[in-house]
Amino acid sequence: MLRTYNVPMDIFNKIAGQYDAWYDTRRGNAVFKVELAALRKVDTGGDGWAELGVGTGRFAAPLYIRHGFDSAPKMLAAARGRNIAVCAADIAALPVKDGRLKGGLIMMTLCFLTDPAAVLREAARVLKPAGSLVIGFVPREGAWGTSYALMAEEGHPVYSRGKYYRAAAVRKMAESAGFVYERAASALFFGPGEEPPETEKTEEGILSTAGFVAMRFGKRH
Repeated sequence: MLRTYNVPMDIFNKIAGQYDAWYDTRRGNAVFKVELAALRKVDTGGDGWAELGVGTGRFAAPLYIRHGFDSAPKMLAAARGRNIAVCAADIAALPVKDGRLKGGLIMMTLCFLTDPAAVLREAARVLKPAGSLVIGFVPREGAWGTSYALMAEEGHPVYSRGKYYRAAAVRKMAESAGFVYERAASALFFGPGEEPPETEKTEEGILSTAGFVAMRFGKRH
């Protein structure tokens, strides 16, 4: 039984097309570009990487991540269409031997996990001794995180199933699961109700004004 997500699988299946199409809108494309830039800034992806909670493969593909795990069939079908080798799996119990992966990405998935600590421990298990984990998320303290949390309180069908963490809490969870914090990049400095600027930058480190943060961790020896 696939039990990782606290959002029912049918919801992910229903929003698969909508989720992917949003990134093709002007606002969605602006968000996508800055989030992708932040992930690249912390050296995400390449040979030997897999995305845990790959979704439609929207981020995995340009990061040259060729393997992905997820529990929503329609999301997996879209990822497969982006030439990603996908596997239907609970990301808290991956069908991967110990120490096989060079790197793992958890992108916009942490907030929807029933047991994020279990998933992070599983990521540590499947990574090589010198492996890396990147977590991309919307921090609770930023404008986007505040907006999502408010929509959750108002009963939004998807956001109400998530839990939005502060950056410090995400770092603590990863460190407790066997990782060592290395570096981060922050992005998305325009608010959810604002027009995207013509150019948007990413910044080193974790900034409280950011709507998106990518944290890179190494596996503790």
